[in-house]
Amino acid sequence: AAGQQKAQLVTITNQNNYSYRGWFYPWGWREGKTELDFLDISNPLAIKSSEKLTIDGGLVTSRRVGNTLYVVSRYTPSVEGFLPYASDKGDLEKNAALLSKTALPQILPNVENARKEVLALVESRNCYLPTSAVDGNFDPSIITITSIPLDAPSSFKSTCFLGATETLYMTPSSLYLATTSWGYSLLAADALVYNPQHSTSIHKFSLVNGAIEYRGSGEVKGHLGWSEDKKSFRMGENGDYLNVVTSVGQTWDNSSSTLLTVLRESATDDSLSTVSVISGIGKPGEQLYAARFLGNRA
Repeated sequence: AAGQQKAQLVTITNQNNYSYRGWFYPWGWREGKTELDFLDISNPLAIKSSEKLTIDGGLVTSRRVGNTLYVVSRYTPSVEGFLPYASDKGDLEKNAALLSKTALPQILPNVENARKEVLALVESRNCYLPTSAVDGNFDPSIITITSIPLDAPSSFKSTCFLGATETLYMTPSSLYLATTSWGYSLLAADALVYNPQHSTSIHKFSLVNGAIEYRGSGEVKGHLGWSEDKKSFRMGENGDYLNVVTSVGQTWDNSSSTLLTVLRESATDDSLSTVSVISGIGKPGEQLYAARFLGNRA
């Protein structure tokens, strides 16, 4: 990321402990760190760090708009003694008692600056529980969107929501996070096998002067593809509308198909409502290779 006010370079280092299947496994995100180093490169022979931020949680992705850097991180809180897969009544009661004694700041991610000061990354009043979304499945992950002014990194602002996310699509004024419902299996590091009844939830945030405001959630039929790196290309904003191309059906037989769903932010509640759907794109059994959106055309 290149700052507009001065010659600057920002490096982002991701330290995670998730294993081969960890991207899709929430407990693999408990001890990850995302480190951002803001470097003054006005003198290339004497590069120096002007600020460093170390965020609790693993990096999902990042984008720069003008002089603001946006970082999306995923963090799974850990409470000592809590049993994440408790099933019997006694363990459930112990978990409930433990959580009742746990203050919110204890389970929210923090950030450490270059002076080793530990600060809250996000305030609990700026966290949201997505509405009308298929990922309302009590996933313990916290997704944090942090906007960082490149000329004043310590003046960051953060918003978070509870759940998971697999990809980000962004415009200069909007940010969308999306995740598919649980039920897929891992064939390879970047190849998934989906349940034919899969659906995808999408969360919209507005970006105004560095502030991040949750606007609503919705869902579409199908999934965003088999490769993590290509999911964001299946979405495209055009004015007030979001176009989403998804795949449905089985992964390896002739039932696979492609559909285009158009979503629009609701004027009455926190939801993204479906405006129109075009199904059956391509021949039966064909899988989507790529998608791009240019104005009114997909």
